[in-house]
Amino acid sequence: MSTQMNGNEPHDEPEEETTHEPLDDFLHHQRRAYEEMGKALEALFPETFRSHTKVAAKELVESFKVVLEATGDVLEKLAEEFDRVIEDAGDDDDDDGKPTSDTGKTRIEVE
Repeated sequence: MSTQMNGNEPHDEPEEETTHEPLDDFLHHQRRAYEEMGKALEALFPETFRSHTKVAAKELVESFKVVLEATGDVLEKLAEEFDRVIEDAGDDDDDDGKPTSDTGKTRIEVE
């Protein structure tokens, strides 16, 4: 009985030399663990499930792009309106360049 590896079979890769940098070694092992876990999960599901899941994920990303672009457009319009309001508020100055004082009493007529 022959044991051939087809790329989907679990196997230990030869130990690579460590860098003697604990953080680098940690990240290397974390990356390898992530890759192997992905392969394990991939092996659990049939190919059609994986292909539909990939398409669904792409559609989900596209839907968020649409929402973010629309939100950006709305925020841009609000920023322009805000700038106009600020400019209009600056136009309330007197001819001498000093702002008018509105701290006095004001009578409001009520019907």
